[in-house]
Amino acid sequence: MIFSYRWLKEYLSNLPPAEKLAEILNLYSFETEIKKEKNDFLLEVDILPNRYDAASYFGLAKEIFLASPKSKLKIDFQKLKEPLKKIKTGKPKVKIEIEDFDLTPRYIGVLVEGIENKKSPKWLEERLALYGINSYNLIVDLTNYVMLETGQPLHAFDASKIEDKKGKIEIFVRRAKRNEEIVTLEEEKYQLGKEVLVIASKKGPLAIAGIKGGKLAEVDFSTKKVLFEAASFDRRSIYLASKNLKLESQASIRFSHQLSPFLPLIGMRRLLELLLKFEPKAKIVEVYDLFKKPPRKIIPFHFEKYESYLGEKVLPSQVKKIFEKLGAKLIKESKEKILIEPPEERADLNLEIDLFEEVARLIGYEKLKEKPPLALIFPKREKDEVIFEEKIRDIFVSLGFDEVYNYSMKRKTDWKLEEEIKILNPTSKEFEYLRSNLVFGFLKNVALNFKFLSEVKAFEIGKIFYQKGKRFFEEKHFGAVLARKKEKDPNQLFYEMKGVLESFLEKNGLDRDDYYLREPKSLKLQSIQEIFHPFKFGEIVDLKGNLLGFIGEIKEKVLEEFEIPLKEKPRVGVFELYFDKILKLVLGEREFQPLSKYPAVIRDISLLVDFEVKVDDVMKVIYGACPRYVEDVDLFDIYLGENLPEGKKSLAFHIIFQAKDRTLTEEEVEKEFEKIKQALKEKLKAEIRS
Repeated sequence: MIFSYRWLKEYLSNLPPAEKLAEILNLYSFETEIKKEKNDFLLEVDILPNRYDAASYFGLAKEIFLASPKSKLKIDFQKLKEPLKKIKTGKPKVKIEIEDFDLTPRYIGVLVEGIENKKSPKWLEERLALYGINSYNLIVDLTNYVMLETGQPLHAFDASKIEDKKGKIEIFVRRAKRNEEIVTLEEEKYQLGKEVLVIASKKGPLAIAGIKGGKLAEVDFSTKKVLFEAASFDRRSIYLASKNLKLESQASIRFSHQLSPFLPLIGMRRLLELLLKFEPKAKIVEVYDLFKKPPRKIIPFHFEKYESYLGEKVLPSQVKKIFEKLGAKLIKESKEKILIEPPEERADLNLEIDLFEEVARLIGYEKLKEKPPLALIFPKREKDEVIFEEKIRDIFVSLGFDEVYNYSMKRKTDWKLEEEIKILNPTSKEFEYLRSNLVFGFLKNVALNFKFLSEVKAFEIGKIFYQKGKRFFEEKHFGAVLARKKEKDPNQLFYEMKGVLESFLEKNGLDRDDYYLREPKSLKLQSIQEIFHPFKFGEIVDLKGNLLGFIGEIKEKVLEEFEIPLKEKPRVGVFELYFDKILKLVLGEREFQPLSKYPAVIRDISLLVDFEVKVDDVMKVIYGACPRYVEDVDLFDIYLGENLPEGKKSLAFHIIFQAKDRTLTEEEVEKEFEKIKQALKEKLKAEIRS
């Protein structure tokens, strides 16, 4: 907010020079910049959101008074806080009704007659122009001027335009009726909803409460009788109404922050003081102050507790002096603490820690002495989770993958990993649920990037969410997607993705003795299984059968749902792993054995098996037939082409034989090799080709 240095001088004596004042405010209160403007200095003060009590000349003057020892206030705040005197009249002319005191905790209405409205003096017009406020007439300009002075928005209604034939004025502070309309002072029409608070008479809405006045009771140069309003409104209600109507004003900005319900009295008193100065013939006829007083705030200030927070002792005399200068009431004092009632206009002082902060800043943060902490300091140790997460990134990047960060929210789908959590107030149907897997985000990535690229390789480390009954859970998962257009071999991409998975696990020290792939058996995968190719989907489990994740190739039907064009023959493979479970495997204890010093013997075997037989099944049979001497089995060829019987495929393996205590003879190797062939024939009905 901008403040005129010349204007500020009206409220303070011994005001420091402009440059020095900016320095004091920067040090004790708010960030402040200064610039020269003709014969004045303008201070641009960054008022904090919780300190809108200072967003006025009175408020900033009080801040300067607190921070600058030589400056003295010219404002008599005690007088401004005195209750307005009720004026005894015959039959009341004004009736004010408040529908909901939670939305309008205070409403002051003052009826003034005998007004001779006129043009404002030039100095007043110039001061309003500094804030981009147009001059209308003296009455309207005074309400705006007092708002800048005190921080309290005010409004004036032409009473003669809203009184009935008997001269009775009825004011209703209520919610707008459905489809109720108002024409503002700028002659713009707004349709109001039930969430909007209005000031109304029997003739209709007079103003959108806390935001903008209406045309119906506009004050003009012919106005003789005015009902002045100073009120306190619920900040949330004003903020939402302003956003919904797309209508913002000086008043709405102020009410959207936390203004004290005691401020309307200060604003109204100052307005009447100025009004009677400019309009000596004006007469205050009736005064109304409807007020739902908040409970008193009495907060203890413990001296030892202050020291434990700030690391510095404070004298009780210092504390008393600061809060007396602040305008607070000191209720009770003892050796350990002082009970303090903060000033009514300071809505930000609610807790003991707020009082500590107030004392510390007014003493001066720069005066706090540096003290090294009295504590044992241990060398920093990286968490296993952090190290593993970085390793995941390094491995995937080395494999040519890019990291993505997808939204945790998604639209509703029939497939999921767990029971998904519905968001109470979604911004759209695209963000209606929290994700239970990473696959949805991967498919969105592919759909978007296929517009520009022929291949997509991405990975993500992120949270997934699910519920069981009334309980909610979150887990960390990670996974990868590999997608390619115009893939000639229908199996190439899936096996490539499987190779990426195995390479990743191998780089983390995991081999086939720690996990294996199998047909999906877990109930958890039943729903998500629907989106994968039936022969290209498997679950990854540890040796105890615990689910570690899944891998698969996405069906074409699902690709269509994500608007991935099928004419380009796309293939999309993904895998997803449980972060904590994989980390546990990686950190698990391992038994290492020395390498055999005796040579290995390699035999190749090619066999014809049914199409449904998995590579893993074949390897299990080989290991099972000769567990003593088979050191390793590697698949090196798969053939699904021509010249094969229907429903068959050809697989070729390297089998490595090795003993730990001697060199195997040719006869021993041949004997074990025959055992393997026989087992393959019996268990898998395999045809040995070589």
